[in-house]
Amino acid sequence: MSVSERRIARRFILNVPLQLLPIKASSQVARTVETMNISTRGVYFTTDLPLSQGQLVQVLLQMPNEITGNGVSARRFTGRVAHVDPNGFANGMSGVGVQFLYYGELALQLHEQEQENSEARSIQQGLLPKEIPQFPGYEIATAWQSARVVGGDYFDVLPFDTDSLGLCIADVAGKGFSAALLMSNLQAAVRGLAAPSFPPNELCLRLNSLLHRNMEGDRFVTFFYAQLDGLARRLRYANAGHSPPIVLHRDGSHHRLKEGGGVLGLFSYQTFASSVIHLQPGDRLILFTDGVTEASNTAKEEFGEQRLLELLQAHRTSTPHEIKNKILDALADFNRSNWHDDVTLLILAVS
Repeated sequence: MSVSERRIARRFILNVPLQLLPIKASSQVARTVETMNISTRGVYFTTDLPLSQGQLVQVLLQMPNEITGNGVSARRFTGRVAHVDPNGFANGMSGVGVQFLYYGELALQLHEQEQENSEARSIQQGLLPKEIPQFPGYEIATAWQSARVVGGDYFDVLPFDTDSLGLCIADVAGKGFSAALLMSNLQAAVRGLAAPSFPPNELCLRLNSLLHRNMEGDRFVTFFYAQLDGLARRLRYANAGHSPPIVLHRDGSHHRLKEGGGVLGLFSYQTFASSVIHLQPGDRLILFTDGVTEASNTAKEEFGEQRLLELLQAHRTSTPHEIKNKILDALADFNRSNWHDDVTLLILAVS
């Protein structure tokens, strides 16, 4: 459905009366045309143009919202009243009828899409954490910017005890209700399996098996999961095909968390590896979905990882909340707030 068709269909839902366009009599154009009566005898209408007895004029039948019928001949009835006979009216309405059915079908499709998108958004919002737990020595900020068509972004912060927690972020391939439903299944599985004693690579292995059995063949999930030991500042993680999170150091250097394996659910069996890093005071850990780097402007340029890195380095001493807002503001300026994909952020700072 094109943009113009979507616009017409959206208006079509609200307004579908019949109207007459200004008629032409000789070289004049009427300023007003008003339908008087529609009956089995035809259509009678008035105009501000004086008409001669029996004068033929051209009338264009139209439905608002750019749905236009055929031009038909009308004959003066009396005074400023003209008449279109039943056969002429039927001929004029034939063009309207075809477009009426076409845009009516588009309107129905649009309504169903918007209803599905609303349901998907409700599911997704219900699954995201209501409150983000905070730990001494750390600060966490999160953001989820919904697109017009909801995708399958998911993030979670899982407190295991007073000194450790789990962090995860995921992106389900696809849009709408099916992606949101799959995300809900992923969240339930993660919350049911995640534990300090269960290594990240083993969690990815179990999730891959579960998702492969329950997903269509062309669906998959990118996923990143980490366990943070707060006292030791040790982060153990596995990356299953997700955009590698960024660890930004106080001096502006950075590295990416790539170790892991492929996306989840696409293949029945694959292996995953875990890796361990030690965070330092002043470090910032930035988890994000591809809605950040793939945001596009009017020239079809993507925001890209380089712009993201430059922004992070410029604000590397800022708080997670400040960094989150800087990223969202930069994206809104770049794409003029035209969000084609969900944007999800999870940012952790080490004091």
